[in-house]
Amino acid sequence: MELNVQRFLDFLNTWYISNTLRQETELLTSDSELAAFMKKHFHIEKAEPLEEVIKFRNDTRELIQSRTFTKLNQVFSEKITFEIKDENHKYTLEPRAVSESFIGNLTVILVKLAQDQQLHRLKMCPDCQYVFFDSSRSGTKKWCSMTKQSKSGRACGTISKVRTYREKTN
Repeated sequence: MELNVQRFLDFLNTWYISNTLRQETELLTSDSELAAFMKKHFHIEKAEPLEEVIKFRNDTRELIQSRTFTKLNQVFSEKITFEIKDENHKYTLEPRAVSESFIGNLTVILVKLAQDQQLHRLKMCPDCQYVFFDSSRSGTKKWCSMTKQSKSGRACGTISKVRTYREKTN
């Protein structure tokens, strides 16, 4: 998976449901937390207001869950532009952020995923709401992870299957 896609996922997962406490957790609660996140993950110093960034994140998470693009199409028209790129007479449209905009840079990543026919691989775990990139061959992964030893430390798939089994046996 490309580094920018992982950074994008890190951004989307600044809100999640804690695996241990099962409570919603927001990591971007102040301008200073947003600035630290942007500097660490994107090396960007300046961003739009915190409320606008959180709205973009929530709209993007909604897009991943519902596959409805209406809200993000408006962001596209405001934050990015396209340039025609010529590589040995093979022409492509290259998305570019209109300015050094944090949301613009995130939007470029999203557009590139769509151009590469990979947008459908961004998924949200139905249990913990963690957003992940489904790199499985078939692209049919449902949960963020099946084992607690995974990178995220989550075992949502196993927990869900055990819950379903117990419901059937009771």
